[in-house]
Order: sequence, then structure tokens, then C-alpha cells
Amino acid sequence: PMNKEDGYRKWAVRGSIIFRYVDHGAEHAARDDINYRLRDRGLYFKSGISWGDVTSGDISFRYQQPGLIFAARAPTIFSDDKFLLAFLNSKLTNYFCGLINPTLSFNLVDLNQLPLLPELTGDIRNVIAFSAESLRQLSEVEWAGFERSWDFQSLPILTASPTPTLESNYTTWITQNRDTIAEMRRLEEENNRLFIDAYGLQDEITPDVPIEQITLTINPAYRYGGKLTEEELWTRFRQDT
Repeated sequence: PMNKEDGYRKWAVRGSIIFRYVDHGAEHAARDDINYRLRDRGLYFKSGISWGDVTSGDISFRYQQPGLIFAARAPTIFSDDKFLLAFLNSKLTNYFCGLINPTLSFNLVDLNQLPLLPELTGDIRNVIAFSAESLRQLSEVEWAGFERSWDFQSLPILTASPTPTLESNYTTWITQNRDTIAEMRRLEEENNRLFIDAYGLQDEITPDVPIEQITLTINPAYRYGGKLTEEELWTRFRQDT
């Protein structure tokens, strides 16, 4: 399994790539259309925090469970520090990125320049880390409800309601989805507020998170984007479901 996820997705990795490693990747090494090399094998299968290093919008970070290898387009910080994950996914990071390197690329040099306050310790650090862990779990559980997920067990729509009709199950599931979206938004905005207050940037940044930046597949505003109304977004979601 390889973490090669790109695009805008926060909190948890959605694994989808399998790397063909036969004869230590000889098949890839023989190709002349890619810059291929294996490196840092001692770091394979370790947990960490990854991101897509090329983006046209806000940058996003996600926790990578143990068991994956990494790719050049998904650099990895080998740390389980949920406080660090919360900081990186706060609005401060994108604010600082705009000052440090306002381009389409965010690399290790840029990462090392982010000003993480060492004095953020004690209770506030624990609150932030707990919130980040809750956000990670929400993201992982949500993704596991789709058949493309490696952790897929069953479709949530089939177990959302004890009643036997598809209509009632769908109605109950959508209510649950809306609650999950609202809870993630609440946690993210609280995370932003804590960091903004700690850095004294209340006049520069607001904690608000647009609905399309709640990166859940069950969130039509994130999934489809565009200029559709809320009703049109949920209609399309129902059709796809």
C-alpha cells in the first residue's frame, strides 16, 4: 500500500494505490518515463502526517496510519503528534504559507519555516490534540462507509434505520451525515480559534470554515463544489447514492 493521495483532503488518508514491488520494484526502475528510485526503506510502513506538495488552493494535511509507504508527491512527517496535525490543518498554516511561499508548491523548506509556538503547552495543547484526534476519527469512519475504502465493511445507508424501507434509511442516514458535517465544522472552527488567539492574529484571520472545506465525501459542497444551490447539491448526492 502506498500513500500517493493528492487533492484537498484533511485529517485522514484515503488509501487507494498499491505499489508493485516485485524484485524490489524492478518493473518501475526499468521505465524511462519516470524518475524512479527507492529511498529511506527504514521509514516504510511508519505512521505520520502527509500532504500533497502541489496544490492550486489551500494545503491540507492528513494522518497516515501505519502500513503504507510514501511517495514523492505525498511527503510525510514521521510523527504521531496530533497537536502538530491540528496546527498544520489550522487556518494559520495557509496564512503563513501565503507569506512564506505563495506558489503552487509547498515543500520541506517551507514546512521548516512555519512558526510553531513552543510555549503552547499544558491544558490548551491537550485540548487541541484531543480535538484533532476526534477529527481524524470522524474522517476515517466516514471514508470507511464507501466501497473504495480498504476498511469498508457495509453501506451505512443499509444500517441507518431499523425500518425496512430504502427511503426511511436514506432519510436517517442524511440526518446523520448532516450532524457529522456540522460536528467537523464546529471542531475545525474551535481549533482555528484556539490557534488564532494564541498567536494574537484576531485582526488578520477569522476561525470560520467554509462548508466546501469540510473534506468529507458525504458533504456535497466539498464533493461537487461549483455554484449549485444547497438543494441541488443534496439532489445530486441522492442520485449518486
